[in-house]
Amino acid sequence: MKSTLSFSLFILIASSAFGQTLKTGFLKNAEQNKQHRLAIMQFMQRPVDVASKSPSTEERVIASSLYNNAGLTDTIRLTYSGNRGSEFDYNQLRYDFYANPYDGNPMFEFNGHINEPQVLSDTLTDWTAGDIPLSLSENVFSSYNDNNNLTLFTDIYTDTINNHDIKYLNVFNSDNNVTASYSFSWNGNVWDSLGERYFSYNASKILMQDSTYTKGSTGWSLMYKNAYAYNSSGDLVQVDNYNRSSSWVMNIEYVNTYNSSHQLISVVTNTLDVHAMYVDSFSYVNGINYQSSWTEYSPGREVRYLKHFNATGLPDAAYVGDWDTTTQNWISGEAEEVVFNYDAYNEPVNGVSYSYLDTSFSTTPEYIENFYYETYSPTNVKNITNQDDFVIYPNPSSDKIFISQKNAVAAKSLQISIVNVSGQRMLTETLSAANKTEEISVAGFAPGTYWLTIQDQSGNTLHKQSIVKQ
Repeated sequence: MKSTLSFSLFILIASSAFGQTLKTGFLKNAEQNKQHRLAIMQFMQRPVDVASKSPSTEERVIASSLYNNAGLTDTIRLTYSGNRGSEFDYNQLRYDFYANPYDGNPMFEFNGHINEPQVLSDTLTDWTAGDIPLSLSENVFSSYNDNNNLTLFTDIYTDTINNHDIKYLNVFNSDNNVTASYSFSWNGNVWDSLGERYFSYNASKILMQDSTYTKGSTGWSLMYKNAYAYNSSGDLVQVDNYNRSSSWVMNIEYVNTYNSSHQLISVVTNTLDVHAMYVDSFSYVNGINYQSSWTEYSPGREVRYLKHFNATGLPDAAYVGDWDTTTQNWISGEAEEVVFNYDAYNEPVNGVSYSYLDTSFSTTPEYIENFYYETYSPTNVKNITNQDDFVIYPNPSSDKIFISQKNAVAAKSLQISIVNVSGQRMLTETLSAANKTEEISVAGFAPGTYWLTIQDQSGNTLHKQSIVKQ
């Protein structure tokens, strides 16, 4: 199970397309609203990063550890290269650790801009406690182009019985807009195609439609599409979601309204059968561009999400859960309070979650999540070269692979490393950069997927990709 803020609050299980569940009392019965809130979050204006920054030094999150009364239950570790960093989402009060952002449905936020990954890590390793002590759960590998667009996202699980390894390949145009996203699932021997999604823009480079194709026994079929409409100010005012069975049917419609500052103030969700199935409303504090309250109305249910801000405009407490409209109070066992603490860079150090029981919030934490950081220079020159500088072949291979250097690199030596999906280093070799082609034996490897990385003598990553041993 993935580790995220147990107090990801109103986000529910939205931080991942891979079936994450959260642990707070409110979230235990929230599955019915999962897809709805996934969509609503995409319409929110991306918050201005209020973390303290200097021209030369920033912080990026490198680890997270989640604790309950039994102790450590989940921990992750992230690595980066170059000048890529991380942003904390003050709308949702979380780090979006596990995100290929181009597979949501719909998937667009304020002004129709496509969601971008907020944590630009190269690798993520997750250890989870289940019936056995803390053990490796999964590895995530990400690759980017020279404009820091996420081009490849691969999630490899230790438990392949209950989870499927998945990979996304994203393609961007010269405007840095995604034009296609391809998804694949590992079947034990090769990556099988799952879906293809294509994006269409108008002359102003604003997205107007996306279409999703799925692969069945008879081939590829167009199954889903979204149409996007905007007002004269460029605000995303309507999204129509269609699916196809025997014919095209509009499945869900979202109608958005905004205030004069272009902040989202309401979303009405209409389904095929029910008008105003959900009505979401938002309010804001002057000078802060992320919402201070969110109320969701649905038949027979009202859910509230309230924030309290400290003197610097950071949310230091949040309250979320089911609201009793008769007693005008939280419902016992279905709400929580989360208290946040920040460091000198205004990055969250931890969040502490308290359940609402009977008539008040408990004084005993239910969950605590700690965050850990490293400083880096955002102005560093990117150290990822064009992935086309190297060609790895054959792939898959049964005995050996060749590393061919297409273009000269500014390095005297190259370090080649190969790790398995458990993070175990299988091979490390130092090679001369003057050699155009090198041969690497993988004959002794067990069949499966491995990750090959090429670095220069300074540790800069020049190339990274998956290889398959047959």
